[in-house]
Amino acid sequence: MSRLSHSRGFTLIEVLVALAVVAVALAAAVRLGAANVANAAYLRDKSFAEWVALNRVSALQLASAWPAVGEEEGRSPMGERKWRWRTRVEGTFDADVHRVLVSVWEGRREGDPLVTLTAYLPRPPETGDATP
Repeated sequence: MSRLSHSRGFTLIEVLVALAVVAVALAAAVRLGAANVANAAYLRDKSFAEWVALNRVSALQLASAWPAVGEEEGRSPMGERKWRWRTRVEGTFDADVHRVLVSVWEGRREGDPLVTLTAYLPRPPETGDATP
C-alpha cells in the first residue's frame, strides 16, 4: 500500500503567534506615525514662531529711530494664528550696539517661549551725516 502524504496546514497556535507578531508590528507602526505627525506639527509651530521673531527684528532694523532700552509686547498674525511676542532691548558694552531678545509664544499660552531670538542692532547713522 502506498503511503499518502497529507498536507497539513498551520495549527491554531501557529496562527495565533503569527497574528500576535503582526499586531505588535502594526501597533509600533501606528505609534511611529503618530509621533511623526506630532513632530511635524511642532516643527511647523516653531517655524512660524521663528518667522514672527525675525519679522520683529526686521521691523526694528527698518525703523527710523534706534530702539530704546526696555520691553515691548504685542501680537502678530502668522499662519492663520495669533502669536504673542515680547521684545527686550538691552545695552551692551559698546554704546553703539543694542542687544535685542525676541521671545514668541502661540496664542495665550504662558510658560517657556516657543522661540527666543537674539539680535544685535547697531546705532543707525545720523540723517545729516554725509557718507563718502
